[in-house]
Amino acid sequence: MKSLKALLIVGVVLLFILLIFRLDSGTVFSFLLGDPVKTPVTKFGEFPVELTYSISGEKLSTKDTVICEYKGIECNEAGCFRDWDFSLKSGKTDLVLKQISADSIIYYPTGSCFYYMNDFPHGGSYKHAFPNAALFTKNGSLTTKASLDSLKLAEKFEIHLNSWEYETPLSKNEIFNSK
Repeated sequence: MKSLKALLIVGVVLLFILLIFRLDSGTVFSFLLGDPVKTPVTKFGEFPVELTYSISGEKLSTKDTVICEYKGIECNEAGCFRDWDFSLKSGKTDLVLKQISADSIIYYPTGSCFYYMNDFPHGGSYKHAFPNAALFTKNGSLTTKASLDSLKLAEKFEIHLNSWEYETPLSKNEIFNSK
């Protein structure tokens, strides 16, 4: 009976701590499992990007900076991993090439923070889409993202991607060791 009471008290204390600090599940798992995922030393990165392209013969260029900020440890059914917040310095969500309609845009996918921070969970990888782009469409509550190959991009929308310049990802050494 004593052990049940002690277990109940520990459970209430843990619940209280979770409520006060609003800890996410990753932090809780990390605490309970002894930090299964290393916390990075480098928790922030900025990566300049530039896309040059033409629409109907008009040469255009868009520059921005990908910003990656360490969010914490997340856990799901696949395991625990470091999670990163992605944003563009401009405040935009994508590098938009052309607005097709009120519910449809053509954009260039810049890559995720997992790529730039060189921190793929569970051995993932990333390959830039260049010279292809992507189409985002919203139809009511349904949203879709589809790849647009360079031939379709040119034939249907008169868009040609000319170059994609981006900062190289950090090395594992830069992320986990202080400089």
